[in-house]
Amino acid sequence: MATEASLIDFDVQIVTGEWTAWQSKVPSIEIDAHAVTASDVVVPTMDTVCHEEVLYSWLSKHKPLMLCGPPGSGKTMTLFSALCKLPDIEVVGLNFFLQCHYSQVDLEDV
Repeated sequence: MATEASLIDFDVQIVTGEWTAWQSKVPSIEIDAHAVTASDVVVPTMDTVCHEEVLYSWLSKHKPLMLCGPPGSGKTMTLFSALCKLPDIEVVGLNFFLQCHYSQVDLEDV
C-alpha cells in the first residue's frame, strides 16, 4: 500500500485478503457529446465506482439502506446504477419531490 494512500482508497476482498485500489477499477469510457446532458449518464470516478460497489453489496444481500445528501449529489443516479447491476431486476424510476413551506401566519390560521 502506498504511503500517501488512505484505507478508504482500497477495496478489500474478505475471502482472499486482496487489496485493490478503487482507482484501478475505474473504467475508461467515451461519451457522445449529445449524451452529456442526459441525466442518466454516470461518469465513472473513483467515488462513483466505490459507492456503486458498496450499494450493490448491500442491495444484493437485501440490507436496508438510506442515502442522504443535498439535491443533485447523485444519490438517485448512483442507486439506479447499482440496482441495474443486480440480476433479474428491472428498474423503473419514479422520482417524487415535494417541498412544503408554511409561514408562521399560515400556521397561526390553523
